[in-house]
Amino acid sequence: LYSYWYFRGHYREGLRAFDRARTVAADGATRADALKLGAALAFACGEFSLARPSIDEALLFYRSVDDTVNSVRAHTLLGVIATNEGDHERAIELLEEGAALARTGAEEVLSFPLANLGYAALAAGDLERAYAASLESVEIYRASPPEGGAFSGLGTALGNLGVAELLQDRLREAREHLVESLSVRTRIQDGHGLVSAFTGLAALAVEE
Repeated sequence: LYSYWYFRGHYREGLRAFDRARTVAADGATRADALKLGAALAFACGEFSLARPSIDEALLFYRSVDDTVNSVRAHTLLGVIATNEGDHERAIELLEEGAALARTGAEEVLSFPLANLGYAALAAGDLERAYAASLESVEIYRASPPEGGAFSGLGTALGNLGVAELLQDRLREAREHLVESLSVRTRIQDGHGLVSAFTGLAALAVEE
C-alpha cells in the first residue's frame, strides 16, 4: 500500500494509516517500519518537522538490532530532508554515511543513498560529486534490475545524472539519461518523478 499512496500522491491518507499502525504496533520492528514509512510520507507532504523525529526514532531501533539495510534507508531519508531544508553540507554528510554503511554489508541498498547523494550534490553545486554518485547508482541498478517501486530509485538516479551532464554541457548524454528517466517514471506512474523528468527535459531543450 505504501507504493500506491506514494506514487499516486495520496500522502496524507497513507500518513494517517501509518500513524495508526505506529500506535498499535505489537513489537519494535513493526513500530519502526511504520515510523519509517510514515516519515517518508510526511516528507512528501513537506512536513519535515514531523518526519525527522519519526525517522530518528526508527533509526535508533534499527541500530539497536543491527539492521543495516533499514539503517541505510533511515540515513538516506534524513539526508533527503536536510537537502530540502537547504542544509546541503549536512545532507551530503548523512548520505555519504548511508553509502558507507551500505558498503559494509548492505550493498543491495547502496544505490538508494547514492541516487539521493547525486541530488544533494546538485543542490550544493558540486557537479562532479553529483555525476559520480548518480553514475554509480545507475550502474548498480543496471547490474541488478529493480522491480516494482524500486524503479523509482533508478528514475531518480537517471534524472540526476542527466541534469549533472546538462550542467556540464554534455548534452547528448544528458538527453539519453533524461529520456530514460522519463520512461522509467512513466512506467511506474510516478507523478512527482514525472514532473522532475519533464523539468529536466525542458531545461535541456533550452540549451539545444
